[in-house]
Amino acid sequence: MWQITRKGIQIVIILSCLHTLAFLSYMQVLADEVTDAVEKGLQSYKEGNYESAAGNFYYASQLLKEKTGLQLKEMLNNLEPLEGWKAEEATSEGAFVEGGLKAEREYTKDSSSMKVSIMVVYPLFQKMFLALSKPVMSGAGGGEITKIGSQKALVIYDDGKKSGEINIAVDGRYVFLLEGTNVRKEDMIKQAGLFDFEKLGP
Repeated sequence: MWQITRKGIQIVIILSCLHTLAFLSYMQVLADEVTDAVEKGLQSYKEGNYESAAGNFYYASQLLKEKTGLQLKEMLNNLEPLEGWKAEEATSEGAFVEGGLKAEREYTKDSSSMKVSIMVVYPLFQKMFLALSKPVMSGAGGGEITKIGSQKALVIYDDGKKSGEINIAVDGRYVFLLEGTNVRKEDMIKQAGLFDFEKLGP
């Protein structure tokens, strides 16, 4: 029995190492593709081939979006669920009508659920985002302002429906959103507090 168990552990370790190596190799290839696209774009620009330059720069930007999406997913996959809760694998997708990226992860416990989303706001949309977030984060739209870790959060909660959301604007570039259904407000705040906001900025 010990022999089988040890062999099983060895297989798991080997598979984990292979998975890690494959991911690192993929990220290296992605980085090389970004560099190549930028260099080709610069060369085309110097040669006056602006259409080709624009195409290469756009391709590089799409690769960087993909890389950012992977980073956001990793951040959420590292956000452990509360005791007794289960978490799904994080997903990422385009958002804000090409204004940014979004990654999200679902947490469930019986009939209760929470969804945590992180959205990246790109520079072109940051002024609009800041203008919209000021009245929201001041509580003008309802809810209460509270501190979660080092961040100021807007907590909107309906006691009757036992549902609500937590909005946090981080460094003027990110939006952290937690939406809860049939869940206690304390659990929502506790789950949001487990996230490492330092990874998103100062």
